[in-house]
Amino acid sequence: MASTSKFDSVEEYLKSGHMSDVKVTCGSRTWNLHKIILCRSPFFEKAFTGDFKEAHQNQMTLHDTEPQDVHGVIFYLYTGIISSDLEKDNSIQAYIQMFELGDFFDIKDLRQHAVKRLTIKLADVARSVIDLVIRGNSHSGVPAEQFNDFSRLAQVAYSTDSQTYEPLRQLFLVFFARLP
Repeated sequence: MASTSKFDSVEEYLKSGHMSDVKVTCGSRTWNLHKIILCRSPFFEKAFTGDFKEAHQNQMTLHDTEPQDVHGVIFYLYTGIISSDLEKDNSIQAYIQMFELGDFFDIKDLRQHAVKRLTIKLADVARSVIDLVIRGNSHSGVPAEQFNDFSRLAQVAYSTDSQTYEPLRQLFLVFFARLP
């Protein structure tokens, strides 16, 4: 028997807010969402099921986060797909931010995806370093943006002793192992 509901996917519930039971606000955006889906994130689960005002009021306001990033996290929780809100420009900085969002919202899969993408990006940086230093190719070199992103990644990875950040620290071991 064919479905007669106009909501054939979870994404349609996200877009419409149909049967939502919580509101999440960030900046000027508000989403009408569903606890059952948000609870894929331990952050949201604790907030909406614990003894917090968010659980009693069924609403949450997020500060110190950009609305497009929150949308990317919500979209991921609903669909399991990394959206362009999180992928952004396929840069080291974008994946650092994705990792930090995965950490903040306690979404292990999001952190793992960021680490995989950072592994690829750092391989590019390693090739640039090898060309410059080892092969003496002064025409290539490490672009300033890559160097700055590499430095930012080191800062993020080593600014905490949290075990959650261990995969980022491991990236540096792999990076330096690639250099002859």
